[in-house]
Amino acid sequence: MPAGYRAALERAAGYVVHDVPVLEGPDWIIVEGTDGEVALTLAVDPVRHTIVQASFSGAGDRLEVGVLETLCTIIELLPIIEAADHGVLRLEHTLRTGAPPVPGIVTPKAAAEIFDRPHALLRDALASYRAATGYAELTSSHDGGPSAQWRARASDERHAAIAGCVASFIATRDLPADAFRLVAIEFDVRLVFRAAPNPELPRLTMALERAIRHDLDPRLEVYLEEIRDRNKLRRLAIVENT
Repeated sequence: MPAGYRAALERAAGYVVHDVPVLEGPDWIIVEGTDGEVALTLAVDPVRHTIVQASFSGAGDRLEVGVLETLCTIIELLPIIEAADHGVLRLEHTLRTGAPPVPGIVTPKAAAEIFDRPHALLRDALASYRAATGYAELTSSHDGGPSAQWRARASDERHAAIAGCVASFIATRDLPADAFRLVAIEFDVRLVFRAAPNPELPRLTMALERAIRHDLDPRLEVYLEEIRDRNKLRRLAIVENT
């Protein structure tokens, strides 16, 4: 297991509240996802298709307890389809400290085997919910927006936080001081930068976005101001295998 996950898992395993049976509300649907001896139980509001409460049982060791405790905390109040589609992505981001565990775009499957079981449990729970209710939505359109912490920051606080993150990114990679300069923050989450010419700019831009998402908020997006026409924005294509 990458060392960057261990501290968060130990903290979660030290304060467990989701290892008890879920409550049975009058209108909730109780479904279970299983993988081997481990079970994930969900109480779901069938009107909003939202997870009201989650619990787990059968964890094999202390670190798995930490994984499942964190998972339950993350997915409560999410739509069940969002939990199944992106719950493990949220889990990986929540647990990670320090540098990404693998180069390029981090996915839970590439990051560590500890995320395989949560993925299997969530998909099985969704299948159980479909069987019980006829729920047919195929993909999640849920967008929870940025975190409450980010939304609560004043404009100058946001700019200062971004400047600090960018300065660290530039120093780590020995880039020129003007490699990236923040031009605007739009719609709370879109960060528009002016970038100095660089043959590696697409890769650097995606790396900067990963750093900002890790340090500040996973919902933030990095855009570059179009050089030839400063009134237009273009999103750099994701470079494969970055």
